[in-house]
Amino acid sequence: MSKVDLEVPLMRALVSSIPVYTIGLGTKMDEGVLRTFGTTSGAAYLSAPTTDQLTELYDKLGQQLAGQYAIRYTSRSPSDGNIRNVKLDYVV
Repeated sequence: MSKVDLEVPLMRALVSSIPVYTIGLGTKMDEGVLRTFGTTSGAAYLSAPTTDQLTELYDKLGQQLAGQYAIRYTSRSPSDGNIRNVKLDYVV
């Protein structure tokens, strides 16, 4: 049992823009806390009542995350209000 209030790690995740997926294994856990943390951080809560279901759950999560990308660009040009085109190439 953690001695840290849920608000502390949740605020850190939000400030850092880190989505946290929470996974409940078994039946004796506080699903409300896990669901709140997962969804509020921008991710999700997933449930696996038995260890046999973890592989399927991880595969599903991996497929979902594999399709997500974050791209960040910082211009070295002055902030003069002009529009600048940025070309982005990707390989499938």
